[in-house]
Formats: sequence, structure tokens, C-alpha cells
Amino acid sequence: MAASSCAGGIFSPRRLFALSYIVNLERVVRIEPYGKDSRLAILTDGTRLPVSRAGYARLKALLDERK
Repeated sequence: MAASSCAGGIFSPRRLFALSYIVNLERVVRIEPYGKDSRLAILTDGTRLPVSRAGYARLKALLDERK
């Protein structure tokens, strides 16, 4: 199914983000620093997932959009 045919659906790019994992953005509570140049995405269930430096800027922008 093409992304355009499921806009707003469960696989919408506005709801999912890849961090070496596929993550529902609605489940990301916050991003925390981890080490010198690393970040962790903290999910609603307490799961902590690493975020790459390259992925951090995009993830932060997507989370800021939903505010």
C-alpha cells in the first residue's frame, strides 16, 4: 500500500519514525541526553531507545510539530 493511500492511517509518516526500530511517535514521551553525543527516546512504557545524531534533529522536529 502506498503511503499516500494510507495518509493519517497507522503507517502514516506523521505517526511513525525509524530509529533502527519503527516507533509510533505518539508513544515518544521525550528525548534525553545519553553520553557525550547520544540521545535516548523515552517511550510511554518506559522503553529507552537510542537515537542517532542524524535522527535526533528529524525526531525533534517531528515531536515539536505535534505540540
